[in-house]
Amino acid sequence: HKGDGLGAFSAANQKVMMETMESIKNLNLILEIGICNNRKNAYRTSTATILKHKPKNCTYVGVDIQDKTSILEDNFKKEFDKNSYFFRANSKDIEKVMSFINKLGFQKIDLLHIDGLHTIEHIAYDWNYTEYVSDEGKILLHDTNQHPGPLALLEVIDRGIFDFKKKCIGDDDNGITIIWKK
Repeated sequence: HKGDGLGAFSAANQKVMMETMESIKNLNLILEIGICNNRKNAYRTSTATILKHKPKNCTYVGVDIQDKTSILEDNFKKEFDKNSYFFRANSKDIEKVMSFINKLGFQKIDLLHIDGLHTIEHIAYDWNYTEYVSDEGKILLHDTNQHPGPLALLEVIDRGIFDFKKKCIGDDDNGITIIWKK
């Protein structure tokens, strides 16, 4: 992994995520696609950053095709509060995921973090969640320096609807991009 040697989600990525979370005035729902995949350094992941820094009244939903329950229980007992949910599903099944979110009382996503499977096909499916992002919401796309899916998405993103800023673009980082509706 690139970054500071402790996992793919570098300290610089963490800073971008925290600043992005702070920039959203009404941060009510965070949807993370692809959660904590680093048991050894779980505290240095996007999941840890979200859970440790989200407002108490903000709801977190983490979606992953693999069962990450034990990683969450082992590493985030304190942070995984009553407003935090793990939903095991393939993120391609948008109807199933959004039905779960709707049952929690939400129609819109305020922060969408995409860090699941990095193929072009799968990123295209995950991009469909942007339909549910609130007007003031933000999208964070991880691994935008070398993975084929995130790179291709940034090349074809509709600049008439969305704008973006690449961050952490050096060779020593996997990169993260902030995307927002115009």
